[in-house]
Amino acid sequence: MDSSLKSDLLNFRQEALEHNFHVRLDIEGYPYNQAREISNSRFDFKPCAVAFPRNADQLKKCFDFCTNHKLNMRLRSGGHQHEGMSSGNGIFMVRLSEMNFIHYKDHNIANIPEGKTYITPLDEKEKSKAWIGVGCKLKNVYDELEFLHQRMIPGGGCWNVNVGGLTQGGGWGMNARKHGLTCDNILAAEILLANGEVEVVSNSYKPDLFKAIRGGGGGNFGIVTRFLFRLHPISEDLSSVNIQWKRDADVHKTAEKIKTALNVWLNNQYDTSNDLTSIFRLNFSNTVDYAASIYMLYHGPVTDLKNPPKPLTKDYNFVQALLATLTQEDAVEWKTLRKSKGSTTRSVNATDHSPLANLSLAEFFNYDKIFNEIATEEIVINATASLEEADCKDYSICKVPIPSSTCDKPHPHKVSSGFSVATQETNEEYYKEVSNHIADYYKKTTDSLDPKYVRYFMAFHSIGGAIKDLKEATSFGFRDSEFLMQYQTWWNYPDKNDKTKCCFKDQVDKHHQSTHIKPWEQPYVDWVNNLREYMEKFSSGAFINFIDKNIPLKDYYGSEENFEQLKATKAAHDPGNIFSFPMSIPPAKK
Repeated sequence: MDSSLKSDLLNFRQEALEHNFHVRLDIEGYPYNQAREISNSRFDFKPCAVAFPRNADQLKKCFDFCTNHKLNMRLRSGGHQHEGMSSGNGIFMVRLSEMNFIHYKDHNIANIPEGKTYITPLDEKEKSKAWIGVGCKLKNVYDELEFLHQRMIPGGGCWNVNVGGLTQGGGWGMNARKHGLTCDNILAAEILLANGEVEVVSNSYKPDLFKAIRGGGGGNFGIVTRFLFRLHPISEDLSSVNIQWKRDADVHKTAEKIKTALNVWLNNQYDTSNDLTSIFRLNFSNTVDYAASIYMLYHGPVTDLKNPPKPLTKDYNFVQALLATLTQEDAVEWKTLRKSKGSTTRSVNATDHSPLANLSLAEFFNYDKIFNEIATEEIVINATASLEEADCKDYSICKVPIPSSTCDKPHPHKVSSGFSVATQETNEEYYKEVSNHIADYYKKTTDSLDPKYVRYFMAFHSIGGAIKDLKEATSFGFRDSEFLMQYQTWWNYPDKNDKTKCCFKDQVDKHHQSTHIKPWEQPYVDWVNNLREYMEKFSSGAFINFIDKNIPLKDYYGSEENFEQLKATKAAHDPGNIFSFPMSIPPAKK
């Protein structure tokens, strides 16, 4: 960095303070290091500055500074860009986490046309709409909407994910079949454009841009500051079912369990009612008692799924078909999360002393809560060695116990994904082949990684329902898919203050190889890559919220036509490609 830019950054930091927001520089040490942190700690980038604007005016000052100094600006809402592309070495990072408000009226909106109202007095009274800042964490949004207004939005399952990136990438969660993806519930958005103007886009104003930011991925077309959400009343009856198939000592018997259960799930989940969303998770590690788990969130009373209704429903038949695959050592858990006939939400019912009484509904949308957390045991490796004595070529010194959660704080990780191949009608042979293929892979690779140091699993997410029913145009290109597959590995680095471990990551950083994969963690990344390739013939495209740099960019958008439309939108609104990063959408060529 040249001295002129250093001087200008120092001056801009002071100007930012005068306008009530922070800009962190590397000379500040700890505050800067905290500010530059992203969710995937496998990447250790060093931006030239990290800014925390609180509103569109402050954001505009950051934009102008970057434009005048020809600095690449990267946007970080919650930092959950799995390939670390919300940051970079030498770039100017804008953290949008301070834009964490929820407004139930049109408040401080930029450039509203005269006479235009987005939230009417009736909307405000009924709490049917809200402006939600892109920096809001999902847990905070869920809790405020529930506790204060008995409302909800369909969002994801990790509480520390922020609204901005989730929504622009699509946003799948446990209410997706009932209310659609997160992006399907957006009515308008405030956005800073490449020309420096802040505008509100919607279906009636710049509809091409409004379509692009709903499913096209964050950071491509401008900087969204807030979304106008459609809010949903919380269902009067809400239930969950958790089914678990226990791991057998014989891996072949476990694989047969997995094959049978998965085949039942695949054959039935897509045809259930919109009231039921489910996720099927396969655990490849023996640190988990259960090889497979299914969690279902049902907008209705749990008795609908336990006792035969008249007439029988597809939801009941689906659950009963799964229960029929259980053996004596397997388990099922039924929960009534909310009950009608005048009862209040369990989480705020002072007379309810059950174990669920103090839990918000967000607890039952959260992946770490709905699947049993892994109990980790402190494992000491070379505990007598000091940092100075440690031979850092012995990579085992770097290893520490696995994360107990994937949603609590930054961890090194690798994810990838793929959608089902769209079918015109029920394809039993396809489901059978997928189930057999997964069971074979389980037999070959279970415990192929050391489960003391890495969590590795695969999940099937149900699609269909309201996702398929949506007629309005968005950029999510897989509405006809039946399910989404996700592949994941998560591990940990040693604490920097732990003198009994050698953090090889620090040595690599000294050589500025901040994206380098350390030799001891290469198998963790390879496990995801290999499983994705193994399932390739059964999948189509990938989900931009689960971005993987090994997958071509166009594959994230479902069709060549959709991708070309996004490139045309980029050319129309950001022809100079100001908003760019390694996997950003390029402008169409003239």
